[in-house]
Parts: sequence; structure tokens; C-alpha cells
Amino acid sequence: SWFQSSITGEPWIHYLGFKNHHDSAIYYKMAEAFLMAGTVGLAVVDCFAAGLPLVATHLDTHPPEISYVVHGYNGILSTHDTRAFSEAILGVLRDSSLMDHIRKGARESGDRYTMETMVDNYRAGILQCFARYSVMPILGTVEPSATKADG
Repeated sequence: SWFQSSITGEPWIHYLGFKNHHDSAIYYKMAEAFLMAGTVGLAVVDCFAAGLPLVATHLDTHPPEISYVVHGYNGILSTHDTRAFSEAILGVLRDSSLMDHIRKGARESGDRYTMETMVDNYRAGILQCFARYSVMPILGTVEPSATKADG
């Protein structure tokens, strides 16, 4: 990719590619910050859980989780260009008081944006949709045998 080719030969950058679950938790613990030049998604919540400052760019393609990022409190959002993103990264890495402030905000946000909270908010949103359109869902349980294909 263009990113990988642009960092080749930089001894201070260790591109690891996609990591999932247990592997990602290890790298979050080792990291100073989480840098994302693309769409962030649930990585926002992962950063907060790890107390990591998120440095990302403004994009129209971000999912709703980007609204959890408060510039200067729990992350830094720059315009989506190389110079601005680089300056945002360097600003966080060079300013230890800013880094400490954003880490604190990320940890506080991690306490607020838990998986349980996200599930509760999703549920509340669905119920609001039902109420808005006067739809009454049929709630109940599904018997385990009913979910298996007849064979």
C-alpha cells in the first residue's frame, strides 16, 4: 500500500498490519499513541479502553464512534492531509503535558464508552425507532432447536 511504501526504511516505525483481539491488546499496551489516517470505527473505543491518545483525521466516512472523540481532550483530529496529520502526531509526541492530558481524557472516556453502554444505547435507539413509527416488536425467546436446520 502507499502507506507501507512511504514508511519503509524508517527505523522508528514498526508497521504490523491488522491485529485482532488478544494480539491487539498487547500492542495497545506497548503503544504511546494510536495513529489512524483512515476510518476509525470501533478503534476509538479500543483506544479509550487502553488509555491511548487517538490521532486521526477528519473524514466523511467515519462511523458514529468518531463523535466520542473530543479534540484536545481524548484525541486529536486533524484535517485529512499529510502535513496536518504529521503535525498533529508530532504535537502529541513532543508535548508530554498534552500527551498526559489526552491519556487522562482517553481513560475517562474508556470508563464512559464501555461495551455495555454501547449495547444499551443501541437498544434504546431501536426502541425509539419502534416508538416513533408505532411498531410494537414481538419479544420473546427462540427455542434452540428452532434455530437448527431440519436434517
